[in-house]
Amino acid sequence: MYVVGSAFTEFIADVALCPMEAVKIHVQTRPGFARGLSDGLPKFIKVEGSLGLYKELVPLWGH
Repeated sequence: MYVVGSAFTEFIADVALCPMEAVKIHVQTRPGFARGLSDGLPKFIKVEGSLGLYKELVPLWGH
């Protein structure tokens, strides 16, 4: 029971946090991209598309 609960919690956390992490990485590594999440998220979606927010899920789950 604990293993299933832990796996489900990890899945939900990854799906919720992955978009924020993707935008954060762009903000930190690309000078002038955006000042934070609020203005970076629309710019990120415009450049990468909404599916681009979840590109890191497979590598995250593979480690």
